[in-house]
Amino acid sequence: EIPVLTFSQADNSVCGSSVQTYAINPVNVDNYIWSISPAGAGSIQSGQNSNSITVLWNQEPINAIVNVEVRKCGATYSQTSNVVIMSHGEVTASIPNTACLSNDFNVDFDVLGIGTFTSAIWDFGDGTPPVSVSYPNTSVTHEYEEPITTSTTFNVTLTVFNAGGCTMPVVISQAVVVSPTPIIQLSPVSDLNYCNPNNIAEDLTYTVNIQNGFGYTNTIQWYQNGVAIATTPTITVEDPGTTPDTYYAVVTNSLNCSA
Repeated sequence: EIPVLTFSQADNSVCGSSVQTYAINPVNVDNYIWSISPAGAGSIQSGQNSNSITVLWNQEPINAIVNVEVRKCGATYSQTSNVVIMSHGEVTASIPNTACLSNDFNVDFDVLGIGTFTSAIWDFGDGTPPVSVSYPNTSVTHEYEEPITTSTTFNVTLTVFNAGGCTMPVVISQAVVVSPTPIIQLSPVSDLNYCNPNNIAEDLTYTVNIQNGFGYTNTIQWYQNGVAIATTPTITVEDPGTTPDTYYAVVTNSLNCSA
């Protein structure tokens, strides 16, 4: 009877300097001979001449093969398992390539496979202290506050430690273009709250003043209770009455940054 060799345990993606187990279903044969190709990819620590071995993989990232050869009645049969040795775990990062000054800048990352890590550091490249997170937290919100008058490039760097159990840190960097946000002031600057309806003026005027242009084109959009109503710098509220209303303006420049 020809022996059927089937791997019952085989890690196909491994970290360098890790120990893994490889096994085939027990079969009635004369002996088992295990080998690794290339030979420098790792070493067999135990289990030679049995159906299960442990392998210490070396640090160098490389594609390797675990081979088992059995002999029965003078005939030789073999089976292989492909292995990818990684120097570190696989990490993907979500880092926008643009940001607006003084606006939320949200970043995140994901460790593929088993998904674990011990800690990570986000450095936003603007001189602010790096932000550390620990498993399972991955996302961070940052605000660029450095005064700029033109679009400026900062380098965001993510360093993840022990990703997927691998000892080598993962480093991901990406350039982010940060653009200035309009600086605006509304007048009147305080809420208008009239306790006596007799003191309410027939008309109220609100104005948005843009303090920094930097040569960029700005658009203005006024809202009343969340509904767009006007695009002029000044609006007049006719006979507001006693029903509370909320008015606000959003100014967006040609760099698509809003305040």
